[in-house]
Amino acid sequence: MKKGLALLLALVMVFALACPAAFAEKDDTITIKIATSMAQTHPVVVTLEEVKEYLSEQSDGKIVLEIYPAGALGSNSEIAQQMIAGEIDAVVSGACDNYAAFNPLTYVEDLPFLFSDYETAYAAYDGEYGDALKGLIDALGCHTVSLWENGFRQVTNDVRPVTKPADMSGLKMRAANATLFIKLFECLNCTVTMLDATELFSALQQKMVDGQENPLTMILANSYYEVQKYCTLTNHIYLSCPVVFNASIWDSYGEETQALLTEAFDGLGKTNQRALSRKLADEAVDLLTSYGMEINEVDDYQEWVDTLAPVWDYFREQYGAEGEALIELATKY
Repeated sequence: MKKGLALLLALVMVFALACPAAFAEKDDTITIKIATSMAQTHPVVVTLEEVKEYLSEQSDGKIVLEIYPAGALGSNSEIAQQMIAGEIDAVVSGACDNYAAFNPLTYVEDLPFLFSDYETAYAAYDGEYGDALKGLIDALGCHTVSLWENGFRQVTNDVRPVTKPADMSGLKMRAANATLFIKLFECLNCTVTMLDATELFSALQQKMVDGQENPLTMILANSYYEVQKYCTLTNHIYLSCPVVFNASIWDSYGEETQALLTEAFDGLGKTNQRALSRKLADEAVDLLTSYGMEINEVDDYQEWVDTLAPVWDYFREQYGAEGEALIELATKY
């Protein structure tokens, strides 16, 4: 009997040493630290709260999502760097170009008028184009679990109504620290100042810059209507919000946890976030008008496309065959 008990204990010890992940999967609490620059009321943060609740319910409280919104842990580029270094578990960046310092091919997402509508953008991001973007980011030591939505970007300023490219000439515009955005404003004869999103409201308030461009959801969530009079519906760039984990941290989770996280972020999360983003964008014109903004349409869409065509030329010159291959994937839908 003693020999049988000793053998049983030995087998238990061997199993425990050989399969620590199985025990961790069942018994340990997993706390995931996730950061974003998006404001508390932005669809990204609202959806992260939903994902947090879902993960807690499905794991019986074993998976805890700690959300750090509104740039609490730094700018988009800073939190991306922290995540790659393993200091943050995951981030939801405002665009794939937040990884351009590591791989400038991610600038492809900044090409003006790459997509004409949401349906075409979704087909591309949920297909080979999205897989290619994930691959560019994942090569940096990451795991991109989903591509949420930032949305179509619109132009605002506090100087005059804008309906045609020539109306932009001479305006002092804020640009994200991304090469193609700078080229875009140069094509429009603007003065360009690079600022992180966390610095933008105060720069507009203090008249350091005349205007900026962002999706309507960002204009609402960050209250830019308080410091901007005019908004033009240009739809000039569609951007995603990649949900990205540090690869080593992701690999440390058991298969069951990985499957649940994928389901939460790329199933429930992506569906809800995109739907909420579009709903708010549809409602935004009336809301912004009620807040005192003047909303303008463009006079001639093709004139904007033609004026910004040199941005495409620049991208092709800089990134050659690899850049062209990404363009082909994006435009096949």
